[in-house]
Amino acid sequence: MVILNTLLGIVFLIIAIVATYFVVAFFGMAIPIHRKFQHQNNGIDIFLTSNGMHVDFVVPTQNALYDWSQIIGNSSYLKDLKNYTYLGLGWGDRDFFLKVDSWDSVPKKVGARALLLPTPSLMHVTGYDELPANKTVKKVSISKSQYLNLCNFIQNRFALNTDQQAELVLKVDHAKDDNYYEAHGAYHCFYTCNNWVNTGLKKIGVRTSLWSPMAKGILNQVDKIKKERIEK
Repeated sequence: MVILNTLLGIVFLIIAIVATYFVVAFFGMAIPIHRKFQHQNNGIDIFLTSNGMHVDFVVPTQNALYDWSQIIGNSSYLKDLKNYTYLGLGWGDRDFFLKVDSWDSVPKKVGARALLLPTPSLMHVTGYDELPANKTVKKVSISKSQYLNLCNFIQNRFALNTDQQAELVLKVDHAKDDNYYEAHGAYHCFYTCNNWVNTGLKKIGVRTSLWSPMAKGILNQVDKIKKERIEK
């Protein structure tokens, strides 16, 4: 009887923790940060793309302010990196990136480890000739200073080598327009791939959620940005 009561207590505790997590997530995603942000007139257009579960930044491969080919090599892409119009940049759990082909086929062990334990992370970089048609795409226009701050935020997540180059993860059998690189930071349920994107938006002053472990919170807040642009 004692053992049964103990097991029931553990089960109820787990249910309470999970329920609390989702309640906190719901309110965190519903509370906006930088509510008054407006798209910048004649600003730099960045994009957020999502497959419904995961959000990436999509930025110009190079412009007068920042050239991503300076830290990301060309050799493992289908063509010279500078010939891609945009780069998709995302951070996340190492095993999810390397072992999961789709969200419909996530191994239970991989999913449980990512949720319950801090796990190693990677950066995912995808070259785009045009914005992806198979994902949700949200455009945000930001100032030059905001763009530089965003690029620095993203770059700081790469684990650069002594030559200040992103360290490619070899032998990854994926599309030839995308690659994975070593990254800083541990992935866990309180700091997910989407929390990372949400943190980046908060740092540069773009409207987003107070806390968003899920894609929905970020996308919903970006949808509420006022359509009119402000003059510089």
